[in-house]
Amino acid sequence: MRAKVYVETNKKDIYYYDHVKKAVYDLYPLRVDKIQTLEYFNDNLYADSRYRAFKKNNNDKIKESDFKELPGEVNRDIAYKVRIELLNVISDDDTFIFAHNILALGINKYVESHRLNICKPKLESLDVISKIENLICENNEDYPKYNLSEFLMQKDHWEFYCNQNSELQKDEKWWLEAFNYAYELFDNVRVKSYDPFKAQYIIKNIYFNDKEFEQIIVTIIKNLIDNYNCNNDDEKRKRLKMLSVMIEEYNSESYLNIDKYYQNKLPTLNPDKINWLKATKVFNYNIIRKWVFHDSFNHDQRLNIINLIEKKYYKEKASHPDILIYDLSEYFQNLRDEVNSNLIKECDEVNSYNESSFMKEIEALKIDLFQKTNEVERLYRENEALNKENQKLAIDVSNDGMTVSQLAITFYYFFNELGVNFGNSDKTEWAKLINIITGKSRERIRRALNIEFDTKISQKNLRYIAGCFHNLFPLIEDKIIKDIKE
Repeated sequence: MRAKVYVETNKKDIYYYDHVKKAVYDLYPLRVDKIQTLEYFNDNLYADSRYRAFKKNNNDKIKESDFKELPGEVNRDIAYKVRIELLNVISDDDTFIFAHNILALGINKYVESHRLNICKPKLESLDVISKIENLICENNEDYPKYNLSEFLMQKDHWEFYCNQNSELQKDEKWWLEAFNYAYELFDNVRVKSYDPFKAQYIIKNIYFNDKEFEQIIVTIIKNLIDNYNCNNDDEKRKRLKMLSVMIEEYNSESYLNIDKYYQNKLPTLNPDKINWLKATKVFNYNIIRKWVFHDSFNHDQRLNIINLIEKKYYKEKASHPDILIYDLSEYFQNLRDEVNSNLIKECDEVNSYNESSFMKEIEALKIDLFQKTNEVERLYRENEALNKENQKLAIDVSNDGMTVSQLAITFYYFFNELGVNFGNSDKTEWAKLINIITGKSRERIRRALNIEFDTKISQKNLRYIAGCFHNLFPLIEDKIIKDIKE
């Protein structure tokens, strides 16, 4: 069994699953290189051996904290157990022969190797690398490729390319990307093929924002599934057959439409109550579009549906990133833009409404416009009043002494000297006391206590107040000057 499939199929029984899965996927591109494979083990999976060597080199005179694990290195307390689990995972996958023998013989650069007596090393013949490469090719794991001709050397790929490109007329780069993506997705699907009803969504809900590109990829994957050799494993063959049948729905109108269950209830449906996972058949972008632009919904409802589906999508994607592998964020934004741009067109077609509903909509728009106009005017008046107040607060000294802003800063430093600050007291209580002492408006004092030290007015006030403290409180003056410099 392929290591990727084993680790996924038996995930519930594998201790330290996350570490083991990471090691398997990290080792995949290194399988034909024994030196790089050994380096990976030394850097990531032998912290326990490295620790023993570290202790020996220091005559056991070390503290636990003296030993530092490398970035990405598995903790030394579980490293041995992770290696045993990894050995179980890769033991039947002969493309991992180098990794298998490293584990079986305990090979590492830190301490003397300790062979596992329960595990027999595999024979590394002179042509072992070519054998690994052939197995990788047989398993359709020989991707990515960087030359289209490497894919087209296969007869069925060449015939498919010739038949399709006579109509599509796409360049080499386009086709190379299509084959590489198809092989990658086919690999992902096989890993999930133990549950075809989940795996199907990886293919049927493909999204690259290019329908021709998506169609070609799905067709290539379908051919790969139908022609894949499962080494006489009847169960795997049956599951892949099930998956192949499900993928055939990809272009069917019945699949790419709103389910009849919902269609019969559309006028009375509450979008907030819909199970959008099922309603979009696990986020197929074609079905999402049909929901958004269905005639039963108005502009605001369409935007709400987009928001609801998007929210559900991100939640499910976080839980199932291996199934929901496509990024629909840009698609959701494009839908919003289209809905908003269609609003004007819908207004132009308003004559299709009866006169009563038309007048009601116009009146509602007028009321909404009137309310928003009043709101803008109110905000403008408040802004003008605040500007005038800020100008008044910017005056250094008035006939009545310090401005409210200057008083706020003065009391700030006095209170801090007494151990009272904004962290251990309430600004409202500050404002009450300062109001009693100065007679200034409590509300203005409360606002002034939101001191922004970096503004020009505050810097100017700080310099003025520092001078006032010069004779009686030179230490406070020093603190203020320091705050000004900072």
